[in-house]
Amino acid sequence: MKHFLFILLCILYIPFAFGQKEAAIWYFGQNAGLDFNSGTPVALTNGELNTVEGCASISDSDGNLLFYTDGVRVWDRTHQVMPNGTGLYGHSSSTQSAIIVPRPNVPDRYYIFTVDHDIGSRGLNYSELDMTLNGGLGDITALKNIQLFTPTAEKITAVKHANNQDIWVITHGKANDAFLSFLVTPTGVVTTPIISNVGLFLTNATLTSSNHLGYLKASPDGTKLVAAHYQIGTDLLSFNSLTGVVSNAIPIKHEPAQFYGVEFSPNSRMVYLTNQYALMQFDTEAANVAASEVVLFNVSTYRVWALQLAIDGKIYVNQEYRPYLDVIHNPNAQGLACNYEINAVDLQGRLGLIGLPPFIQSYFLISFNAANFCFGDDTEFSVNASGTISHIEWDFGDGNTSSIEQPSHVYASPGTYTVNVTVTTASETKTESKDITIFSTPIANTITDFEVCSVLPNHQFDLATKNTEILGGQSAAENTVAYYSTLTDAENGTNPLPLMYTNSLSTETVHARITNSNNSACYALTSFDLIVKQAPVLSPVSDWVVCDTDLDGFHTFNLTDKNVEVLGGQNAALFSVSYFETLADAHSGTSPLSTTYTNTAALQELFFRIENTASPECFVTGSFLLEVVTGVTATAPNDLEVCDNNNDGLSTFDLSIQNATVLGAQNPAAHTVSYHASLTDAEAGTNALDASGYISTIPYQET
Repeated sequence: MKHFLFILLCILYIPFAFGQKEAAIWYFGQNAGLDFNSGTPVALTNGELNTVEGCASISDSDGNLLFYTDGVRVWDRTHQVMPNGTGLYGHSSSTQSAIIVPRPNVPDRYYIFTVDHDIGSRGLNYSELDMTLNGGLGDITALKNIQLFTPTAEKITAVKHANNQDIWVITHGKANDAFLSFLVTPTGVVTTPIISNVGLFLTNATLTSSNHLGYLKASPDGTKLVAAHYQIGTDLLSFNSLTGVVSNAIPIKHEPAQFYGVEFSPNSRMVYLTNQYALMQFDTEAANVAASEVVLFNVSTYRVWALQLAIDGKIYVNQEYRPYLDVIHNPNAQGLACNYEINAVDLQGRLGLIGLPPFIQSYFLISFNAANFCFGDDTEFSVNASGTISHIEWDFGDGNTSSIEQPSHVYASPGTYTVNVTVTTASETKTESKDITIFSTPIANTITDFEVCSVLPNHQFDLATKNTEILGGQSAAENTVAYYSTLTDAENGTNPLPLMYTNSLSTETVHARITNSNNSACYALTSFDLIVKQAPVLSPVSDWVVCDTDLDGFHTFNLTDKNVEVLGGQNAALFSVSYFETLADAHSGTSPLSTTYTNTAALQELFFRIENTASPECFVTGSFLLEVVTGVTATAPNDLEVCDNNNDGLSTFDLSIQNATVLGAQNPAAHTVSYHASLTDAEAGTNALDASGYISTIPYQET
């Protein structure tokens, strides 16, 4: 067989979380809007949306507007209502009437999740939007107002799953303490929620006194939630972005105040909260979160409502029915250092009202991803930043640096390296650090074929006996070996063969994969053949006895006369037979005897070897005895004659009186003499006559 050996350098890919500018354009309030593409918010006055609270918008990764909604109607980028973009089950008076979530890994498909207002019964629904419809302007598909749960509070948020691909959509039940986490995957929306009963219990309040109002937000890093429950309090909670479970409720404010807007800082540490006339900051890492409160704003001249983090790293604060937004310029900073500014953004005559558009909170995370961690790979790096990057500096932890956004780097040796990236945007300069490990890529050594001789076509191979050969000195504790029937399975690490494996073909290729035990993406492949060769069968063989007719003790045997019996019916074209004087020679196949052989002793053991002619290593050995028996002589005795005195034609003879004459000098104890009526019977030793009382019926008879 021609072997092949190749090393497949792994690609352990962590997908990019999201693009950079999906949250670049906002539409909210009374025809108000903002464009963050330049790094500084620019007022937009072309929006058609007019809503008291609920609203949502989405752009592509380059910051180009795609569509926006109030949870009831959907406008395209030309500010026209889409043909099927009416009648969604949100409500303009729902705190978070809608949030827009792209379908992971499916271009041009989006889901609009809606929640009904406080006294509504429609609960949480979703509708699918296809951007390829309506001439590329988009439209709602037949998947419209698909109910997931009812009733719900006026709360909804979204954050990426721990796998950096899927997205969690989280809401809260009505008249209970249940958080509901729904997973959005490339195949669609998983309709069975993860339900977590934790935190404040929402009573079934009236329209004029509702604790179902108020925002729900996830932290950009996906580890926390903050929920404002109007008139009863606000909780900080833990969120498991792998499982969707909400836990560990920590009271921030539990009192009868009109809690409404909540938001996290970009670094996910600081929480901001409004209760209409006040704006507060809390430190989630403080020993007592509630006690870490810093009041940033507390006046009675106007009210503040929604809070929303933007891609410039700042938090914007809505003023009720005023043409301005306030801004928290440095939300990562503690206390007054966060730099809260009143009337910071002029909406050019448009009014902000109460709500601001929510987004997938992961859009606002500054972090970096790495891919390809096997030694010899180009390790690739990328950054997720909320806003336009003005400068970036990478330190790969081995003395090498880069100032491009998506660099790649080849490490000189395996090991753990601390990678730092410093990102400067319009709002901040932030350094993120992460340890990455470059793992050794194993070497799959060339393996000899696994050949066996078997009388059956199928043989059970112990594949593990090849491990040492494959490892070739590499540590068995640090590398694992597995075997596969196809190259595809070996490359994917799927459907490994059992180590005790029975072949199905006489020649069958097995692919071996040696994998770094600490990183399954680092592996190498090789292959070998399982070859089953037909082995001969050993059958009983009789001894070969001959008479020494010339009395010299030797006899010349034609050994090929024994071949048929030795083969025992096996194909002489497939197997050959040879003979040897010693067992060692038979096993080694050396010094075979000539086909004509003269014995060396009267009783001698002779060995034979049956081997597969094409595969001589497949053989069996056996033996039989050669016995040369000393010959006998017969001396002709005198005839026996009697007189028939009574003339009846019958006479009785004692033939044994001839024994001594017949034997001559030969030992009577070692020989027997029998008498026969014919030469044929005598030669065959059959039909012996009664030697002591033979009755003859004819006058003359030869015996």
